[in-house]
Amino acid sequence: MDFSECVKFANENPLTYIATMDGDRPRVRVFAMWFADATGFYYHTGTPKSVWS
Repeated sequence: MDFSECVKFANENPLTYIATMDGDRPRVRVFAMWFADATGFYYHTGTPKSVWS
């Protein structure tokens, strides 16, 4: 699978799970991906959520 196929797959399946840290504990959060293209995979979140930082 090359990168363009990954981009196509990501745009067709935008629901993702991202692992982050919450203090010293791992946490998995569900994110809807905004879009993917040749420059990367893009997500957005509001600043009221602490995960943005």
